Formats: sequence, C-alpha cells, structure tokens
Amino acid sequence: ELNAINDAIGINWQSYYLPALSTINIFRNDTILNTFNSAETSYNDSTAVCNSSYCYFIEIINTDGSSSRSKTSCTTAFSTTQPPAIDNVSVTISETTVDWTLQVPEGEEAGNFRLIDEAGVMLGSTDENSFSIPVDEEANCLFVDFTNNCNITAVRSRLFCPLELAAQVNSEGTTLLSWSTYDGWRNGASGYAVIIYDQNLVELDSIWVGSNTTYEDPVPNNDSQVSYYRVISIANDPNLVPSKSNLLIVERPPVISLPSSFTPNGDNLNDLFEIKGKYISSQQLTIFDRWGGVLFSSEADGWDGTRAGNKVPAGTYVYQVR
Repeated sequence: ELNAINDAIGINWQSYYLPALSTINIFRNDTILNTFNSAETSYNDSTAVCNSSYCYFIEIINTDGSSSRSKTSCTTAFSTTQPPAIDNVSVTISETTVDWTLQVPEGEEAGNFRLIDEAGVMLGSTDENSFSIPVDEEANCLFVDFTNNCNITAVRSRLFCPLELAAQVNSEGTTLLSWSTYDGWRNGASGYAVIIYDQNLVELDSIWVGSNTTYEDPVPNNDSQVSYYRVISIANDPNLVPSKSNLLIVERPPVISLPSSFTPNGDNLNDLFEIKGKYISSQQLTIFDRWGGVLFSSEADGWDGTRAGNKVPAGTYVYQVR
C-alpha cells in the first residue's frame, strides 16, 4: 500500500510470518531503495521528488534462497513545503558578459530562476542554474526568485553583487588595487587572490591576500607600461566555483626626469641636459635662449651646452619637452 504524504511516500506491507524470512528489499522504479534484515512492515521514502511518479514493490528473500515479491504499485509525490531561498551565487565578470552560477537549494533538484534588479524589475527567467548578462545590459546587483518543481516559490533572495576591482596609480608607478567584499555565499569566502598579467595577458604572478580587500603592486621591474589585474574570491564551501572580478587594465603614466642643472665640461659627469625616464615612446627636447631663439632641438639626443658647435655662456635657459 502506498500513501503519498507531504515530502515523502509512505510504503506499508503485510507481515510475513515464515520463519525462514531473512531479508526484505524495497524496490523503487526497479532499483533497490532500501534493505531490512528484520520483519519491518513500513517505510517512508523521503527522497521522492515532488511531481515525480514512482513505482514500488517488496521482495522477500529467505535463507534457503527462495523469494517472494509483491505486486507493483505506483503513485506521484507532492510537497507543500516552501523551498529555501537561493543563498549561494558565484559571479564572473568577463570582457563581454557577467556570468552568474546559482546553487540549487538543498533538497531541490531543479526549478525556475527569475532575475530581479535593484529596482524590482525582472530581467528574465531561466530553468538553468547558470546564465550570462551582456555587459552593456548588466544590472550591478541582482535578487533571485526561485520556484521549484512543485510550483512553490521561495522567499526572494538577498541581493547579490559582482566582485568589482578598481585601481589607483601614483606618480612612482605603484598600483593600489581595491575591490568590493564578495558576499555571495552562505558560508562566506576564505579570501582573495590577486592575479597579475602582462600586456599579452600572460600570468605573471598570483598573490594570496587573505581577507584583505586592498593590495599595492610595487613599481614593476620590467619595461611594460600596461598591466592587467583580476581578483578571485574563493568560497569556504569547496563545492562552489570561485567568483572573479572584472579584468582591469592599468596604464602607468610616463615617468620623466630632467636635471635642474648640468656641467658640460667634458669630464663625462653630468655633461648632457637630457630626458630620462620610463614608458617614453617618443620625445622632443628644445632649448631656447632668453629672447626665444632656438638653441637646440632633438628627438633623441641631449643638449651638450653648445650652439652650432660653439659653447654658450653659463646661465639660465628655457626648455620645452614634448
């Protein structure tokens, strides 16, 4: 006898009094569901999924190898229990899309997800637990409504926001990275890793920073003016995929230095007035006299204190750098 009850199917059978009884097997959809070594007469199948049909029969195996089985009975499971709200969401910001991965609530197999922006406007719905939103249509943060296969809707989720990375470059070329706290997982994040790429998107380094939400990248020891950064958040729950921030492009400003004075006396010490620095693709240095006349102009060389091969008097001169 089958009895569909809320979130389970009750199975009852008559007592079997033969002394040779050794094992009772319960089959569901022709697969063993449970086995008893005593003369049980009831069992609740709490793994039955709402709106799914199941067929059961009982098999009794005696110690002498003989067996008996019941007729097969079928029923459909139901539930009136409200599912839990969505509570685990991972987000990756790619170049063209924001990719969301939702964990189906515990005890649920599937359902429908509706995506709600902060203004309460529904952006769409999907039966898949992963989806992408084009960057140009991105809602910064989302609520998620979940309806299970029993057509019962959970309480609306809390607000989920992507992991966003920003940077500030100072005059020395160091880069201060900062990012938002990622709060998309019920059991929280174990920490963050900063990934640094070169201008060809080859990974240069991965730095674990724990729970910190800032990191200062020192002055690079290479000649690359452009660096790429991404922050990855790792969940405490190992079953959840990481969340990844936007890929941030940082272009360091040119570093230019010029002497305040120079001594063109031929001793090979400070003999040239020249441009020095990093990240300079082209340059032009022009020197003027006090009346605005051009004494020297070059896109490559420094000034040696002469005009047309003749030394100019010591003094103050105006320069222009481009």
